[in-house]
Amino acid sequence: MQVEINLLPQKKKSINHLKVLFITVMVLFILGMGGLAAIYYLNNQEITQLKAELQKYESKKASILTELAKSDKVTGSLNTEMEQVADSRVETVKVIEELLQPLQKGILSSITYDQDGNVKLRAEFSQLEDIAEYQQQLVKMEGMKGIQLINMSQKESKVEQAPSDEKAEKAPAEPSKNLYFAEFQVNFQPVNYQQQGGTQ
Repeated sequence: MQVEINLLPQKKKSINHLKVLFITVMVLFILGMGGLAAIYYLNNQEITQLKAELQKYESKKASILTELAKSDKVTGSLNTEMEQVADSRVETVKVIEELLQPLQKGILSSITYDQDGNVKLRAEFSQLEDIAEYQQQLVKMEGMKGIQLINMSQKESKVEQAPSDEKAEKAPAEPSKNLYFAEFQVNFQPVNYQQQGGTQ
């Protein structure tokens, strides 16, 4: 009976090792590609989000700049109006002073004035002639567009006497003093007021 002895190395085991190694390499390659794909996807999502936030920021920045521009325009307009009001106040004082210059024989009670040149003036006089004289002087003023006596009233004012000595005889009572109140409606637009920057 013969017994065959094969002293050659077996090839099956080496083939199995190659298969395992190949499969391992392929699995690692697939995992690596999957990891790279995941990283790319996440980075792409983050970039898209950053772009959206940047666009939102730019839109908000443009809105803020627009509001600032409007605010600057409003501020500039308010400053201009305040300067005009300040100038008109100064000129208004000058106009009122000019109207009061002829009022030598009367006492001013009240006065109102607007930028259209309309003046309401009420004054106190001791004689009727003084009212007529003041009205005539106003008519002669440069820039006078119109004047009207809209109201006139009379009031009796008693003259107070200084206290006398008890032993002295009482002096006769002095007659009452008449006071006249005249209210004028005036339209006054002096040339020098307009030249100095006032508005009609």
